[in-house]
Amino acid sequence: RVMEPAGGSTLRLRGQQTWRNGPPSNDVHSWISTLDNKNGNLTDKGQPREATAPATHFGLLQLAGRLVLATLGCLLLIPLEENGNDGREGVPQRITLEGVVSEEAGPLVQPKALRGCCGAPIEFHWVFLGGSEEAVVGTTFRTRVFARDAQGRQARPSDCGALRVGVGLSGRARLSRATSMFAWRHAELDLDFENEIAELVEAEVRIESPHSNADALLHTSRIRFASGPAHAFAIHVQFQGGNVDRVAADGTRGSRGPWPVHTLLEAAVSIKDRFGNQVPFRQSIAGGHLALRSDGDWKAFEITPRDGRLLVDDTGKARATIRGLHDGIVQLWLEQVGGNTSTQQRKELRGSTQRALSFVTPGEPKMPTAPSSAKTLSAADARWSSLAEEVRNASNHAWQGYRQFAWGRDELQPLSRQGKDSFGGIGMTVLDSLTTLWLMGLRPEFEEAAAFVEAELDFNKADVEVSVFELTIRGIGGLLGAHALSQRQVFVEKAQELGERLLAAFDTPSRIPWPKWNVAKRRGSRSREPTILAEAGSIQLELRCLSEQTGDVRFREAGDNAF
Repeated sequence: RVMEPAGGSTLRLRGQQTWRNGPPSNDVHSWISTLDNKNGNLTDKGQPREATAPATHFGLLQLAGRLVLATLGCLLLIPLEENGNDGREGVPQRITLEGVVSEEAGPLVQPKALRGCCGAPIEFHWVFLGGSEEAVVGTTFRTRVFARDAQGRQARPSDCGALRVGVGLSGRARLSRATSMFAWRHAELDLDFENEIAELVEAEVRIESPHSNADALLHTSRIRFASGPAHAFAIHVQFQGGNVDRVAADGTRGSRGPWPVHTLLEAAVSIKDRFGNQVPFRQSIAGGHLALRSDGDWKAFEITPRDGRLLVDDTGKARATIRGLHDGIVQLWLEQVGGNTSTQQRKELRGSTQRALSFVTPGEPKMPTAPSSAKTLSAADARWSSLAEEVRNASNHAWQGYRQFAWGRDELQPLSRQGKDSFGGIGMTVLDSLTTLWLMGLRPEFEEAAAFVEAELDFNKADVEVSVFELTIRGIGGLLGAHALSQRQVFVEKAQELGERLLAAFDTPSRIPWPKWNVAKRRGSRSREPTILAEAGSIQLELRCLSEQTGDVRFREAGDNAF
């Protein structure tokens, strides 16, 4: 601080008093200075007055004054600091989560105060001691509350014992049995939590003072309880895509089999801890990895990948694709490959996960047929019987016209009775009519169309740019629909071939496919023709179904990315 006394001298107060430009010769002047709010400088507000004591006694008076000021500071200043900003002495004012610490680096202690110098608890710091905000089910999650006075020192222990402390926990979490809400020790309170369910827990700490004018302090934090170590393994078999409501080989619905041969199935592995919580799959188990094993040779039973190693998707689930190639029973189990497991542990893993899968050749689904008499119809169906027959006759008439005048072409022009290739000449009408012929019960016509698909359908002929949307919904959709009704594998194989030829059309910066594509050359050319959003956003059904039937996720990802 700088003052300007009379005579131009400057007085500096920096711990010890020193004079700049030499001390005054005779008189000692005292000055009252205040802070200039405008420029932050000290300005003179008083006038010098003549000292009444001789200059030689100034040192003794000054020393006595310092002693008096020091005594007043001890008596007045320290209590004022403990009172807080609102003047409420000894009242708790704040609780915070100080952070996450690990006790491995050494014991955690708070600043200690000399005996008799600690004040009332003003601030509380809640600390997670495990080095993480994540707990593990079945273990104790340790936390601690530190009480501190206004100086940041350890608070007075006797005052801590009078505090009322409450804890609220969501879910199934609870305080550990060793935790006592009244066991303050050296102004510290341990709050330990336990849980057996993997979940996110809201933990709330509430501290109340016995003072009537004190506010209740409240702080809430989140603690995630993760599942424990792997304890039990299981293999679940289902149809591709997780659809368990599919008709099995014996005509029943469900996921227990028997399973139809030549049908892709999904073997998913689940891992649970000792409390039944789902454990996220880790490819590395004790230094190794898990793989599927079977007693069937590769000619009778197929596992993809061939080495049986489980593939982990984005959700943390592990799975592999399996398929029975012949009738019979196949044993399937888990095995740990590599790592430091013993022979006995591998034997126990096989025994706990082994299951038998039965594969049979399903009979061909029955095609609908027209009722032989009205007696087999319900009253409601009988009223529509004559109209239904007219619809069947009209469909058969259209098919016979196509067969006679435009067989193998994409469309029939009914007036000129000539064929037209609007989709590259792949026989789009045949692909588009397969499901209709089946549902109408037109067996000879369906068999004729199926023979065309197997022997004559050639996508290399389509050396022209064709609508990606139409090829997807008519071509892939028609073939997959025929497979869904008849279970004939040839329809899936042709749909997969067409899907692979279309995949590159989705390789665009926006992931929205090109509007037109040459499936023969697997390329497209730039044009100003836009891709209709309603088309790009409605092809997911066919592409997802294709992935489900083939096990190739590229088709599903292409459609979903476009959407």
